[in-house]
Amino acid sequence: MSNEVVSFASTNRDIVSRLVRAGLVTGVIDAIFSSVLVTVFYHSTVTRLWQGVASVLLGKEALNGGTTTATDRSFGW
Repeated sequence: MSNEVVSFASTNRDIVSRLVRAGLVTGVIDAIFSSVLVTVFYHSTVTRLWQGVASVLLGKEALNGGTTTATDRSFGW
């Protein structure tokens, strides 16, 4: 019976590890795809895209923040 418990625990750890890796890979692919999409099809800049992402947390002021808003973490967090 103890073998089943150990096997179950390692299986859960494998599942969590795979889910974390899948989430990270999905996030990176999404960031690359959206960056290319916004520059090629919408004729905008990558900075403007990430300012839009930052505006979800920071509000509309993030759209006027320049490159600092898109890349820097100097928001007092």
